[in-house]
Order: sequence, then structure tokens, then C-alpha cells
Amino acid sequence: MGFAKKPVYFDIEKGMSDLQFLYDHKGVRTIMSLDHCKDMTRLIDQFKRGRGLTDLDITHVCRKIRRGKRGYKKNVLLFEEVGNLIRSDTRFYIHCRYGAHRAVTALTGGWVNYSRVSFKEGFRLAGGNKSHFRSKGHHELLNHARRYSQKSQKFYRR
Repeated sequence: MGFAKKPVYFDIEKGMSDLQFLYDHKGVRTIMSLDHCKDMTRLIDQFKRGRGLTDLDITHVCRKIRRGKRGYKKNVLLFEEVGNLIRSDTRFYIHCRYGAHRAVTALTGGWVNYSRVSFKEGFRLAGGNKSHFRSKGHHELLNHARRYSQKSQKFYRR
């Protein structure tokens, strides 16, 4: 018995429409992909060409968020990077096709980094919903943000 392949459901036309809305109406200038990096790079290149501007001021950043003990240090770097995005004047959008739990975890860590809030407050600011965190892996990711918050709180209390 084998495993079924994950469906390929990246819709370039829908992506183009969504990107146009984010760019024109929301002022988004940075897209952070937690997966689907090749598709997003292709989409943004096509978006720029469609407008006749190859130097359009939109940036694509590809990052991974990782589970497991070894992933924690890399996730801390991600939390710091997201905190820097929050700190900047740049409007940004984080996406992940594998579920809201990854984007919310990255954004929770970013809020903790940016404003030194508690994990609970960072999760609220990120728009987190505990019911979206169902699996062991989901909780493992969220625990990275929780651990980062606890370490940050101890450091800044000194």
C-alpha cells in the first residue's frame, strides 16, 4: 500500500487575482512564502511582466518553518525576521498552503519579537485560533513560539 501524492492545487489565475488585490488595495510589498516558493516566484515574475515592470517594488521571501528540536533555532531566526517586517513600514503577507497554523506560528513569534508581548498576546495579535492546531506537529510548532516567548520574557525582565 502506498501513499497518495498531495494534490497540486496552486491556481495561477486565482493567485494572480489575489496578488493584484494585495498589491493594489492592501499595499502589500513583501510576500513571505512558508511553502510553494517556486510557484510564488513564478507568479510574482508573471505579475511584474503583466504590468510591464520588471522592477516593480514587490519582494518575495521564501522561508521554511520547521518542527522538531533541531528546527527551533531556525524558527527563532524566522521569528526575528517577521518581527523586523512588523517593525518596518513595509506591508507584508505571509502564506502557507499547508494550513493557517504555520503562518500563525511565524506571526506569533514575530509579534513576540517585535513588541515583547507574552505568547498569549502574540497569538491573539496573529489572529490565532486554537481549534486550527489539531495535530502533534501543529502543537510542536506552536510550542516553539511559546518557548521563544518565555525565553524573551526572561531576558527582557532583567
